[in-house]
Amino acid sequence: CDKTTEFIWDGLKYNEAIWNPIKKGGSYKKGTIDELKYNTTAYNIKALTGEEKTIEQTAYVYLPYGYDSSEKYDVIILVHGAGDNEGYWLAQGDYKPTDTTFVGTGNYTKEMLDYVFANNICKPAIVVTPTFYNLAHDKGNELAGKEGSVASKQFGHELVDFLLPKVIETYSTYAEGTTDEQMKAARDHFAYAGLSYGGYTSINSIMSYCLPYFSWLATYSFSFEANEIFEKAKTEMVSYPLHYWYYSCGTEDTFYNDSTKMYKNALATVSAFKDEENCRFVEGYGANHTYEFWLTSLYNTLHKFFKD
Repeated sequence: CDKTTEFIWDGLKYNEAIWNPIKKGGSYKKGTIDELKYNTTAYNIKALTGEEKTIEQTAYVYLPYGYDSSEKYDVIILVHGAGDNEGYWLAQGDYKPTDTTFVGTGNYTKEMLDYVFANNICKPAIVVTPTFYNLAHDKGNELAGKEGSVASKQFGHELVDFLLPKVIETYSTYAEGTTDEQMKAARDHFAYAGLSYGGYTSINSIMSYCLPYFSWLATYSFSFEANEIFEKAKTEMVSYPLHYWYYSCGTEDTFYNDSTKMYKNALATVSAFKDEENCRFVEGYGANHTYEFWLTSLYNTLHKFFKD
């Protein structure tokens, strides 16, 4: 990506025409945020100990302004990074809008979503922010420090088996029901985006075995050796193509060099990927492993998701 593309190349914080209205809340119409509780098998615990256990999880749900249950909405699953939780993206729960862990002056994900939908950059969508952890809030549990090693691979099971059905039951989506076939039939209206470890999950869960349910994908600031997954995706995408894969990393991020390598390996392995047609690697010039870059990446992603 260079400075002539449609993308905001150097971060929203440097683009005053966009960033300043977002920080001020703008005059555009505002969405709302729900708290969604759901029960799920604790797949991380099962992977670590073999124990079958059901736990209650929380996700936060952004509903666009004017949400109408008689209309149908696309759904974006938006996931945090290592050490964070379901409140990160929308400044809920443990997080506050003024937390310096975001942009120093606060968190603006909700305001950015309001801006994007009000300006018809992307069709109004439901945005769900869950966690891939089972034990993140259980500080005294000795397994809490170990579950990161399995969470990126296991989260897809929780997502497809429990969270996505709960979203479909609770809100108005394009899925006609929660059977496996009904959810697969609506895959063109389901997207996943994740930062850092959530980006790891985008490959390790979504591209690995959840393509029948998701046809839009975004990976922010993460890389690993994924050749086996790409080999599998090469076959899977014949029946379940990705309409778009947005992949981004800052040039100052420690993952940058490996990210470029991973993207090139994906292009070389998966013939269905056509660079700058249905996938793209976007560099953030001078950007590091920070919320500003991830918010910018989400803004850019919404220029591509759910396009006819």
